[in-house]
Amino acid sequence: MKRVFRLTAVFLLLLFWWRLVHTAVAYSATFDEPLHLLQAALYWRQWPVMSVVQNPPLVNALIGLPLRLAFQPALPPDMTNAVFQDWLTLGKQFMWQANANGLQLLFVGRLAVVWLALLLAALLARWAGRWFGSGAALVVLPLFTFDPNILAHGALATTDMGTAVFITLAAYGVWRYWTIADAGQVPGWRRYALVGAAIGLALASKFSGVILLPALALIVLWRLLTGAERRGWKRPLLELAGWVGVGTAVFMLIYRFDWAALQMDFALQQAHQLEGHSSFLLGQANVGGWWYYFPVLFAVKTPLPLLVLLPAALVLFARQRRWAQGWLWLLVGGFAAASLISRVNIGYRYLLPILPLLFVLMGALWGGRGRWRWLMVFGLLWLAVESLWLHPHYLAYFNQIAGGPANGWQVAVDSNLDWGQDVAALAAYERSNLPEPYQVAWLGTAPLAAYGIQRGQAMPIWPQGREDPLTDSFYPPAPAPGKYVISATQLHGVYLKNQDRFAWFQTQTPAARLGYSLFVYEVPPTGPSVGLALSGIGPAMIAAEDYAAAFQSNDVQPRWFDARTSLLWSGGGSEVVWTAVGDGHLPDNSLLTGLYPSDGPALFGSQEVVGQMWRYGLYIWPHSPFRQLQPSTEMGWSPDAVVGAAEWAEKRQPLTQMANFSDTFGLFGYQVVHSGDVVEVMGLWQLFQPLSREHKIFVHLLDGEGELVAQHDGFDLAWRGLRAGDEFAQLHTILLPPDLPSGSYGLQMGVYQVEDGLRLPLAVPGGVSDRVLLQVVSIKR
Repeated sequence: MKRVFRLTAVFLLLLFWWRLVHTAVAYSATFDEPLHLLQAALYWRQWPVMSVVQNPPLVNALIGLPLRLAFQPALPPDMTNAVFQDWLTLGKQFMWQANANGLQLLFVGRLAVVWLALLLAALLARWAGRWFGSGAALVVLPLFTFDPNILAHGALATTDMGTAVFITLAAYGVWRYWTIADAGQVPGWRRYALVGAAIGLALASKFSGVILLPALALIVLWRLLTGAERRGWKRPLLELAGWVGVGTAVFMLIYRFDWAALQMDFALQQAHQLEGHSSFLLGQANVGGWWYYFPVLFAVKTPLPLLVLLPAALVLFARQRRWAQGWLWLLVGGFAAASLISRVNIGYRYLLPILPLLFVLMGALWGGRGRWRWLMVFGLLWLAVESLWLHPHYLAYFNQIAGGPANGWQVAVDSNLDWGQDVAALAAYERSNLPEPYQVAWLGTAPLAAYGIQRGQAMPIWPQGREDPLTDSFYPPAPAPGKYVISATQLHGVYLKNQDRFAWFQTQTPAARLGYSLFVYEVPPTGPSVGLALSGIGPAMIAAEDYAAAFQSNDVQPRWFDARTSLLWSGGGSEVVWTAVGDGHLPDNSLLTGLYPSDGPALFGSQEVVGQMWRYGLYIWPHSPFRQLQPSTEMGWSPDAVVGAAEWAEKRQPLTQMANFSDTFGLFGYQVVHSGDVVEVMGLWQLFQPLSREHKIFVHLLDGEGELVAQHDGFDLAWRGLRAGDEFAQLHTILLPPDLPSGSYGLQMGVYQVEDGLRLPLAVPGGVSDRVLLQVVSIKR
């Protein structure tokens, strides 16, 4: 019989290990893991302890030990000894930039937690076997190893599983010590010291481990009042004091007796709890959560078989009222009570420490009557089938009360379902289903490229960027045509300034779902393509009624420019062209104002965004405003490097109407105004192809010897997003030096790359140049 018991236990442990490892391989990096891995590496590289995740460092230290031994990972170059840093950015730098083997670091860190989970499984089997017999051990072991929440967090390099391990270890140590004492035996000083050490390890795993201390005091009081303690009242009180002393010493040893680091961690954790955290539950989002958040989560994320067995175990305890079971119920009640007042409502994982204790308590049912055993067998079969069917998507588990994993996103998100774990699944989906560029909004810290995603473009929202309505091209009421991949947390806007950013998508049926957390949408065009140039305003600042009335389409392609010094006609590839200019951004220069319609904008409007009112004018351009001008097109070039005004007529060789720079920019006209000490030059340009890097246009004023006396460089358009066929005007204002003598001065214009200063070559017949010779300006002082 013992052989069967052992073989069954070994089989269950091996199956548990295989599922954890496979899950660790399948999941992409979750949101918090880079932070924990950075803290793990820092513990073995940095003295004193630094606060990254604002919790005691024990579990992270255990994760970091194999990292240190196997890889000795490098720290981010931006790392300083400052206490307050952008740890999220540094964690991403550590994983994906400072080290070329980020995925290996992640896997090895996860393996450390896998072994902790295996240790806990073996401990629970031993505990249940000693307490209720070998049959109970074979009940408790599958309860633990098939639980989806255990499988989810037992495969991630975070502290949640480690906290459950050390809380359970301390609870077992106390139970075992007093059980031996109640049997009339002497537990011995070694066992006594180990119990104190286990309490210290629990305290060092997470600040929530402090719940052990009042629970210990209450159970001592229980034992004294009920007569369970037969050694007098002094002995247990002294034991309790000694355990607290040993535990404190172990706790401070883990902290390297760094009192300042402990104070910092505690202060940051306390501030986090007081400030609260963005949360989502049952269709509502807020900061600070709800008192009923964790009770609801427990009801919808705990497997139904366990919810059925739990009240039975509670009834059994009420009948027997034994201190040993009371000890575990005290701990469960302590964590449950703490959850009711917590303002950090971001995941079922905060309840993880109570699950092993509940599994042990359920093991007592095996010693009950036959009906409890049959109920237990049925529950285990149900749990096993459900758990195996869900593999490896354990993080997204919701029970039938919530409608299962497919409906879980309507109940709770964040680490309950959407923690960035399905980016690898997106990479596989992209290869066969997403041949064109698409936009991605997900709750994760791993770069898309780390998983081989080539065409996915991260939307500029947290945590990949910061929302800026001035520069964001996305229009929430009418998303542009294309494909979108949006995660459940982002769909609800939990961490976004505009929580309704993706409200339109919530009314649509996704084309596909990836691992329960990512939704794929296809948005068709509803009208012709519209080119929209914006200055001092973003698309989100245009009222929905104005947007619909003016553009009559969702296929709006925005570009940005500064209307005070330039004008963009975004006609490249667009059937309709509009310009939106925000209040205060209209130009006051006559060269630019003359380009706008004399009767003003086609539409005035206003819109309130994030508490600020934005006013704008909308201009429609049936044709390019530049082609209606009569600009000078008499341009020349010279193969000489320098041409002075005195040699202009001799050296100048005429060009055709368009001056083409490297098949990228075309100068088709210009205007020059000279007044007093200012020379204004407005170039009229056409773009032949999208830009892959930033450029600038220069205008030089040369004296008779070809020496540069004044200049202006400018390109007041956002170069990203410009399209072939776009036309623009760029104004250059050249301030003349006060000591510039009267005379003739030549103007030349060209284009250069900002990155390396390289000038674009000018396509000319029979020669090569890098600038256009415009005209001679006569200056009288």
